[in-house]
Order: sequence, then C-alpha cells, then structure tokens
Amino acid sequence: MGWGGERQAAQHRERQAAQHRERQAAQHRERQAAQHRERQAAQHRERQAAQHRERQAAQHRERQAAQHRERQAAQHRERQAVQHRGRVQEQFSYAKTDSLNERNIGAPATNIRFGLLIISPSMSGLLSIAICYRTEIEAETHRWIKEILERQFNEIIEKAHSININEHNENISRCDVAILYHYEEENRIDLTKVNELLEDSKWEPLFAKFEKAQIIVVMDNVKDIKKKEVKKVVKAKAQKLLLFRNKHRSSINDGRSGNGKIKKKLDKLKKVLEEQKGKPKQKKTRVHFKKHLTVGICSRESQETYNWLVTLLNSEDFRKKVTDTRPVYVSNTFSQFRSDVSGCTFAILYHSKRRGRINVTDVTDSLYDQELEHLSQSLGRKKVIVVIDDLEDSSDSAKSSIQQSQGSIGRWACELFLFSARDKESLKSGSRPTDVELKINRLYSILSQAM
Repeated sequence: MGWGGERQAAQHRERQAAQHRERQAAQHRERQAAQHRERQAAQHRERQAAQHRERQAAQHRERQAAQHRERQAAQHRERQAVQHRGRVQEQFSYAKTDSLNERNIGAPATNIRFGLLIISPSMSGLLSIAICYRTEIEAETHRWIKEILERQFNEIIEKAHSININEHNENISRCDVAILYHYEEENRIDLTKVNELLEDSKWEPLFAKFEKAQIIVVMDNVKDIKKKEVKKVVKAKAQKLLLFRNKHRSSINDGRSGNGKIKKKLDKLKKVLEEQKGKPKQKKTRVHFKKHLTVGICSRESQETYNWLVTLLNSEDFRKKVTDTRPVYVSNTFSQFRSDVSGCTFAILYHSKRRGRINVTDVTDSLYDQELEHLSQSLGRKKVIVVIDDLEDSSDSAKSSIQQSQGSIGRWACELFLFSARDKESLKSGSRPTDVELKINRLYSILSQAM
C-alpha cells in the first residue's frame, strides 16, 4: 500500500474511533439522563408517599380530636342530666311538702296532680331548641350547630332537638325557640331563593307554633349574598338571620369558634336565646302537622303525556293522600329544576318510551341521572318513585330487566312502575286487570307511608 493509501486508512480508522467515542459518549449521557429521571421519579414517589402518610396522620389526628370532643360533649351532657335529675328530685320533695300543707292548712299545692309532679320548662329555666330542616342533606349538615348549642350554650339550653319538618314530631310542641336551618348547595342565595324558602308550605307548622321573636334563620354554606336585602325579607318572619360560610363551619368543627366573625355570630345567637330565657314561658301548644302530599311529576315530556297520571292522583281514591300535583319540566338547566321541585313533598320521575329508548339512568345518553339523585337526597328515597310509560311489555320480568341494567333507579327511588297503553286504557274504563290493580294499590301504599 502506498503512502496515500496509508493516509486514507489512518483517516478511516480515526473516523471510526471518533464515531465510537461519540456513541459511547451518547450512551453515557443517555445512562446519566435515565438515572436522573429515575432519581426524580423515586423522589416524586417518595414525596407522594410522604404526603399520603401525612394526610393519613392528619385524618387520624382529626378523628381522634373529633372522638375526644364527642367524649367531652357526652360527659358534659351526662353531668347536666345528673344535675337536672337532682333538681327534679329536689323540686319533687318541695312539691310533696306543699301537698301535705294543702291537706293540713288548705294552702294550694304547687304543680301537683294526682300525686305526680308536672315539670314545666320554667322550673328548670332552660330552653328547648327546635332545629328544623327539610332535606336529607340538611339532616347531616345541621349537626354542627346542634353540637355547639349543647356544648357552648349549656347554661341556657336544656336540649336541642333535630326536627325534620316533613315528618310528624311532637318535640316541636315542647320547644321554646326554633332555628329554621337551610343549607345552600350552590353557595349563593338571592331574594328569589329566600322568598321561596320562607314561603315553602313545609314551614307552616313552625310558623304556626312560634312567634317571630322565637324564630332564628340560619343559612349555611353561603358565599354570594346581598345581605341587607335578604335580611329585610327574613326580618318579616324571624327575629334574627345568621349566615355561615363553609370555612366558618370548618373552624367551629376544629374548635376555633372563639375567633373574630364566628364569635360575633355566636354571640348574636346567644343574645337572642338569653332574651327568650328571660321571658315567661308560654303555654305549650300542640302543633298540627298537615297530613297531605304535594306531588311533583318531573319529566322532559309535555304535561299532556302524563295527564292520565294526574287524573289518577286527583281521583277520589287518592284525594286523602294528595292535595296538589305539580308538573315539573326537566330542562337542561339543573338550577331551575332544583328551584321548581323545592316545594314538593313527593316526586314521581316520569319517562315515556315514545322518545324511542328507556334511558332513565346509567346508560348512554341517559336523561335523568342528576335529577333522580337530587330528588332522593332532598326528599328521601321513600318519597321518590319512577314511572316508565308507553311500553309494550309492563310485566315484572321487564321491570327486573330495567332495574338490573339501570341500577340507580333502585338506589335513588323506592319503586319502579311500568305502564303500557293497555294498562292506561283499563284505568279509564274502570275494569282493571289484577296486575294493574296491584300497581295502583302499591302506589297508594307508598303515598300513605310517605305522609
């Protein structure tokens, strides 16, 4: 090989060596980058694990703190009960002496009837509070105010009663002050909502029993509000309006109720209660709960489609249970639906197969997932039923098939009713076959239990 060939070979070897070094360097960089990524991923996983452990520890501490508070509240209630029993026994011994004096010198006995002592709230001097709510959600969310009343206001309050205004509850007749409790799910409230709240017929037992000075309105989970306008409306019905945000409730639950705005709100509440405590006790009046249902028929169909159902509910058979039926159109505006259904005490979610499919819940393009869940949570599952109309097959086997494929119907409603054109025709003619008669009897039974 000549000199030129040798030079070319050397250059070729040099290029190969350079390429080899470059490949090695690239591989080295890639290994370093992979190791860096792995370290970062490991660090990220460790941070996530540490955060998870911290969250678990915080939740554990919160559970322990809640249990501790509950134990303290229970011990406090027990101490109060012991003290109250001691006062009752002392009063009984005094009353017994009065009874002996009456027999001996003719002096009138005090609170003695057939040898039994009748204890009135004025003896203990403590108030009984009715915390009244309407929905299933409020049955849970109102508990913080019940707990703080019994824990912090024990020198004023003997007992705070949780009362679902939809149900007959004799405790309301024994109470001295009522708290009308409302939980605002959408965080904002305006004059329209306030008027609808206060004009709701469900509150009639409360307004019939208590005077304006004895009623406190508590609105929970409220952010956006025109306070002065709302306060003016509430003042026509109640002595005091108290607004609480979610963060206020959280602070109270964490034991931080002595700070700033929260303390001012609680001081206002305490002032109203103290004023009532200082007043002579009025004679207790029995509250008569209206035993009727306002039935909302909720549907995307026009009212003409379910007029047969309205006719059935207005018939003589159902008149003792249902005093009003309201069509509630289900549009794509959920807030409007919530407002329209708020005055109902029982709900029928109605769907017709004329739309082409049985797509109530849990299927593609289902029509009523959100609405059915809201009805169940606001009224209670026992006060919600689903009616599917215009079916070819309205048998029990067809019903079972729908319930299996659309499980939320059974989760959020207490019963599913299927009707065919033949079934509806039999209702008009009055000659009902056995299966239709059973459905009507079942519907009547559900309405009776919902009252």
